[in-house]
Amino acid sequence: MSPKVSEQYLEERRNQIVDAAVRRFSRDGFHQTTMDDICAEADMSKGALYRYFSSKEDIVATMYERSINQETSLMKGILEQNGPVAALVDLTDGVYGQLADPASRDGYRLAVQLWAEAMTNPRIYELQMQEFDLWFPVISGIIREGQRRGEINEDLDPEVVPRVIGAMFMGIVLQKSWDAAVDVDACCRIVKAMLAGDFSRAVPIDLESRKRSPATT
Repeated sequence: MSPKVSEQYLEERRNQIVDAAVRRFSRDGFHQTTMDDICAEADMSKGALYRYFSSKEDIVATMYERSINQETSLMKGILEQNGPVAALVDLTDGVYGQLADPASRDGYRLAVQLWAEAMTNPRIYELQMQEFDLWFPVISGIIREGQRRGEINEDLDPEVVPRVIGAMFMGIVLQKSWDAAVDVDACCRIVKAMLAGDFSRAVPIDLESRKRSPATT
């Protein structure tokens, strides 16, 4: 009878493989990396790896699951303690803080590759949508609550706001994946200024009136 293996041991082995795959995907590319390459990176036999994962997509699925668990924990702590605007600011601090961590760079470089892969790979697309489906309702809910309290512009569409906030973050992720010198902390300060109404020192602009008025020279 073979010895019983603890769940902790199995989890550590899965994490070992996922971490190795992330490094290899980031360095060599998702398509260029083979399961043999991941075995070499993880320093384990092919038979051992296949006990845990049958394909690269299976490894990516576990990577997304791990990411979603981390993001859920981040959200829970912040949403339990803050009002709408403070929650948006603190969530921004949290996600940009992760991006600024040098240890996260391989993961974000891989994320950019997977965004492109989701265009043609249905399974990767579904995994990516799971992450979006986590964030979008949360941000929309924060916006609605802020509008109810009179803290956030009621003319803004709460279903569109998360797309704009997400687009800003994804753009910084893309730039950071290209250039490690991008100052994420500086980017974060700008985003927080936009969210908290501290970006413009000018008199507030009536955008609707400007749309209706003829251009002046």
